[in-house]
Amino acid sequence: MSKSNTQSSTYIIAGVAVLFFVLLLYLFSNAGGDKYNWSPTFSEKGRQPFDIAIFYALFTKSYQLNITRERVTEELPTDAAAEGAIYCFIGNAPKYSEEEAEHMMRFAENGGTIFISAEELPDSLMQFLYYRNDCSFDNQAQMAMWKISSQSIAAQFTHPSLIASQPYTLALPENVETWQASSWGYFPFSAICENNSIPIVLLGTVSFFDTDGNSGRRTEANFVRFNTKRGYVYIHTNPRLFSNYYMQTEEGFEYANKVLAHFNSDKIYWDRVSTRYPRAKANAAEPRPVPKNPMEYVYGQAQLRNAWYLLLGATLLFMVFRAKRRQRVIPLLEPNVNTSLAFVKTIGQLYFQQQNHRNIFNKLMQHFLAHLRQRYHIVATEFTPAFIERVAYRTDISIDIVSKIFNRYESITSQFKNKYTELHVSALNEFYTLIQQFHKAEADNVFNENKRLVINQKAAKKVVGSR
Repeated sequence: MSKSNTQSSTYIIAGVAVLFFVLLLYLFSNAGGDKYNWSPTFSEKGRQPFDIAIFYALFTKSYQLNITRERVTEELPTDAAAEGAIYCFIGNAPKYSEEEAEHMMRFAENGGTIFISAEELPDSLMQFLYYRNDCSFDNQAQMAMWKISSQSIAAQFTHPSLIASQPYTLALPENVETWQASSWGYFPFSAICENNSIPIVLLGTVSFFDTDGNSGRRTEANFVRFNTKRGYVYIHTNPRLFSNYYMQTEEGFEYANKVLAHFNSDKIYWDRVSTRYPRAKANAAEPRPVPKNPMEYVYGQAQLRNAWYLLLGATLLFMVFRAKRRQRVIPLLEPNVNTSLAFVKTIGQLYFQQQNHRNIFNKLMQHFLAHLRQRYHIVATEFTPAFIERVAYRTDISIDIVSKIFNRYESITSQFKNKYTELHVSALNEFYTLIQQFHKAEADNVFNENKRLVINQKAAKKVVGSR
């Protein structure tokens, strides 16, 4: 090729690159873009689509609200004053400590009503509503709220006087991307059963299409009620249904009114303090909410989104015109093989072959003490009778079970003063069985108000006796 032809080709490529850049600048820098932020903030004063200013304004006109300024342990009564009162939280995820969750359950058991509409439910509260093996569940993870990514849903009620002739179909605009609507929560119907420790009632359902698009429309629960001794706990899994975007529609307004039809009280506690962690955790690193998509914040800001597209365009141009290979071919390497299971098997065979029962005995005790330290904040220094009594009190487990573990440990350890003493396998199995009895009793412990009162009375008597 001649020199003139080479120069002409260079000019053509440079012209195409300049035109491409100008086109990107025109499309993404000056084209405006979506002026709304579709992040679910649920602010009472915000004007974004997923704020709740409209619902809050209507709510304050219908009810006399008591805006909480302190944590729920300071605001909610747990005596006769709780009768007929309502606690309300609408937002992303309430943050309760275990003490606060227990306080709320006492509020409900004394006649109060709890209404929570959130996209995430705290384990501290759910552990009082669902117990292990409820509805044939094997672990706490199966009781958590499930989620589905869908551009639209259809909501309906179960009460005969509230059932609409047509489900309330609620959909996002077509220009809103799917990742911005990926937080529709629900309870699977399998989580609602007759043998639940706390009676549960289905109040509302939500229908959607599976993400694969091939399984048809599914219907699950999104509004349930737990019946306590004298009060109720209402859980609603779709707070976006009360947002500004849906409250501007006739269907959304009617749906919100039917949800509120389940309540009738003039004493309402509106909680926004629980959107943050308790002050006791202020020194700890407060976990930040994980975006549902790594690029969620970038796409939510028009300027950052435009800059991102420009960066992609520049990268594409660089790859087209400058991605010429400048080094020799790098040979392919075989991927690393996961040998974790083989490693565990090898270690197991090593222990079996060595028959080092003393080492296994020490590791069993170390794991048990670590469990006490991590779960109950009990640090073992000396295994005195007072320490054993403290462990039994904090774990709410029979002192007979706890004392057998520590007494057996002391007995076996005393034999190790002679370094040639070997631990028989039957003694190791016996010690392992004692620890398993502790974990079984621990798993059987559930929330029981009478048991809690007995423990507190014992603690009070102990303090008076010490004086």
